[in-house]
Amino acid sequence: MAANDDYILELLVNAGLITQEDSVTARLDASSSGNSVADELVKAGKVTRNDILQTIATDCGMEFMPELDLVDSDAVELLKKPRPNDTA
Repeated sequence: MAANDDYILELLVNAGLITQEDSVTARLDASSSGNSVADELVKAGKVTRNDILQTIATDCGMEFMPELDLVDSDAVELLKKPRPNDTA
């Protein structure tokens, strides 16, 4: 188990985002999979990565900026194509 797992689980339980039972299950799943408890909670649909990050930021007195979804690679390729009025 990662060093911060206990801290993260405690914060999430105290924030009411997961139950104590969720915490125990995440520990067991993380132990058998080698993943972090955070990864196991996200995989189980109990919380999102943003939920975890926001809870930690709040506990540290920091402003939270949510993760942005990545832009689809097909959309990026469309932006690279020349347009009819481009002179480049």
